[in-house]
Amino acid sequence: MYKKHIRPEDHVGYTTPYSLFDPLSEEERTDIDEGSMVFQARHPGVRIFPDPFVTRNETDGPFFLRDLLIVSGTDAFTKKVAEAISRAISEKWGMQLPILAADNSQISLDTSAPLLIIGGAESNPLSLEIARKYQVGLFCANFPGKGGWGLTTYWKLAEGCPPRYLLSCDEETLKPAVHAFLQAGVGETDERLLRWVHQVSAGRMEYGLEASFDTWISANRHKYPLLKDWLDSGRTQPYREVFNAFFHQDFSESLPYNATLIDIGIDALRYYQFTGDEKGLDLFREMMWGFWDYLNSDDPRVYISDMDFRIGNICNRWNWIEASPLIAPEERRIFPNLLLGSLRIVKDYFHHKWKTKPGPHNHQTFKARSLILGWRYFKNWDLPDLDSWKADADGVFEPIDPRAFKHLENAGTYEVFIPEHTLVWMEATDRTLTPEGRESLVKFAQREWAMRDTFLYALDYGDCDPEMKPNRPLEISPWLTRESEAEAELLDMELAGSERFPFEFPPPIKSFPSITVGRPGLSSNGPVGWMRLPLDPLLERNYPLTGDRELRFDKLAWRGAWEPEAVYLALEGFGNRTVSHSHNEGNGIIRLNLAGRIWLVSNGYGRLPGIIDAAKAYRTRQVGPEEHNMLIVRNSSGEVVVPPVNALLHDLATGPLPFAVSELSDYGGLRWRRHLFLLPDSGLLVIDHVESHHTESSAVELQWNILGQKEEAVRGARFEQSGQTLLCDHFGTAEPIWEPSRITAWCNAIGEGHYPHTQASPTHCILRYGQSQLAPGESHYFVNGFWLDGTVRSWEWDSATKVCSLECRNLPDEMESSVHRPWGDISLNMQRLTIAFR
Repeated sequence: MYKKHIRPEDHVGYTTPYSLFDPLSEEERTDIDEGSMVFQARHPGVRIFPDPFVTRNETDGPFFLRDLLIVSGTDAFTKKVAEAISRAISEKWGMQLPILAADNSQISLDTSAPLLIIGGAESNPLSLEIARKYQVGLFCANFPGKGGWGLTTYWKLAEGCPPRYLLSCDEETLKPAVHAFLQAGVGETDERLLRWVHQVSAGRMEYGLEASFDTWISANRHKYPLLKDWLDSGRTQPYREVFNAFFHQDFSESLPYNATLIDIGIDALRYYQFTGDEKGLDLFREMMWGFWDYLNSDDPRVYISDMDFRIGNICNRWNWIEASPLIAPEERRIFPNLLLGSLRIVKDYFHHKWKTKPGPHNHQTFKARSLILGWRYFKNWDLPDLDSWKADADGVFEPIDPRAFKHLENAGTYEVFIPEHTLVWMEATDRTLTPEGRESLVKFAQREWAMRDTFLYALDYGDCDPEMKPNRPLEISPWLTRESEAEAELLDMELAGSERFPFEFPPPIKSFPSITVGRPGLSSNGPVGWMRLPLDPLLERNYPLTGDRELRFDKLAWRGAWEPEAVYLALEGFGNRTVSHSHNEGNGIIRLNLAGRIWLVSNGYGRLPGIIDAAKAYRTRQVGPEEHNMLIVRNSSGEVVVPPVNALLHDLATGPLPFAVSELSDYGGLRWRRHLFLLPDSGLLVIDHVESHHTESSAVELQWNILGQKEEAVRGARFEQSGQTLLCDHFGTAEPIWEPSRITAWCNAIGEGHYPHTQASPTHCILRYGQSQLAPGESHYFVNGFWLDGTVRSWEWDSATKVCSLECRNLPDEMESSVHRPWGDISLNMQRLTIAFR
């Protein structure tokens, strides 16, 4: 049943149901039989789904073993493997196949002969180029790992490109890898035709791939909340039916976020990529059939949530799997038409909702990425859309300043998208990364690494939920050299990190798989101490700024070491809701880790509990300053919004006692100066000085979000996490108000068991100024301590003299030091710390 795409201006979005297609007129239905040229002449701009005029201009072979070139890597072992394969082919079929090195000027991915590429991205430049250029690379130093081997095929990377086989193994798996190519990659006919083959045997490293597909998919039920009942039932209903049953519900009351229904299929295909288990491929095919059935139903009325985030990646993966003998001829005919129709929907949605908005923004670059990957997949088809897809993608990416290392978004989840998508576009359009582009990538990656805590968990600042597993930064080593000290340091960090990040499939919306270039084995991940992350000067121009430019900062982090037991602290310097996806938490503490535990947390995405409707959940989310670790100011106009980029770094020091002083110089007529003192192996002392320059009184309070099982203490409270106890104490406020956190992100993370050290939901603490209102000209000190139980013997605060003193057991007896600053004096005398404010 044919129908036509709606006009671009009729697109609404993914939070409201609306018809995706219009019925054809009687004249349009009749003119289909006249062919494409006649139809387009009579009905210009009308596009039909499914498109009856799609034609393909290519043939896929046959390809012969006799034409194969074996390409070794740059190391001795890949040359040994190449020789073993050449010898086996000679012994079995009497053919003498040439062996060339990957750095040979006669060899490239565009070579007209079939290639057998030996070695992963760490040892063969052609393997690295496939991973970088086509985002379907698989093998590297980290996978398939020790005792593992893998063989896969790229049948048509580009127009007219014959097969490229990738083979990776080690000494103990050389024989089965060679045998796999001879058995599965070469047909036993007189002509010895090459065949598509994909076989993987993961090694002994900790991949989590040893589980069966059924165990793996069931263990991932938390990723697919809409499909939990189906997973728990043992998937008794065909997924194709589940997909359609869901979308034919009544969504007039609420429309949940539903990208899960596509994501599970993408995840399953990646499971097949990394394991060779055909059950993963089967679920992907079921998803594609369900998607096809839905768009072909009578009146599909849901633009699948963020479909434009995913379609380009599906084009990439379909291009890899399409030639597999496991794909049915009907699927090779139908699924490209499904992708074509989806890309046309994405293009129209982009034109109506996002093309004219200020950018770059991830909703623009996601759509542009899908269009450029769709352009590359369909480039050798006879389609009228191709030029416009490329023009739209170029129109998004070409204006991006290569010097920029942060764009319009301030959120741990979102910041990665534009750099990643820009790399995809550059590779798809054969552009070369410039030196200044590489320098910007390095600055971006440095922020990514700084925003990983001692567990290498990504921090949830701005709109993003907490990650309860080591979260890989965007790995940029495939584009780096060792020409600069910063690039060399990042290369070493990525290599070292590869041993600490467990293997995982890239998320469905992520382009690049985790590719480790080089051999891991370094003892340290990177720098320790303070990391002051600069604010991108190009981004500063978008906001009304105050204060000295050299004092502004994006983020501030302290790292005692790269081990879970070390101290980690992160402070927000750019938190204001006018910044896309940001929260109002400038000068707020994002994370505090001590003794292998997370204690202070931000509020994640900020969604409130019990709200299923996607649009309402987004509109009502708590974006601060409530539920963040920071000062709240209220005056006659209500709750004051944190000023943009007004967090100034007033002072920073390491010494025997690391400390940092930052401030908001005009926060609703108040100056809020935050003093952070890190007590070695003990905890954190926070002293907040609030001074009013306002013409009216203001109510001020501090709020904290703390993890652990709460117990009452003499003053303040104690929080226990599986053998570690944190004492939270305070001076200078009224009695604290303790209440459960209302934010679902951390509550869900705890409730679902993703954080192993406590089952208690976060506790929200409110500490109000004792006199209720801070009058004009008045100032006040909030004094708060967070330290491990038993590490601080005693502490006190004298509000009259503005002196804080404490005895800390973890300070070395011989340590003596004094520091003098315009704001006060710090002295360390034996195990006693004294801080006197001026």
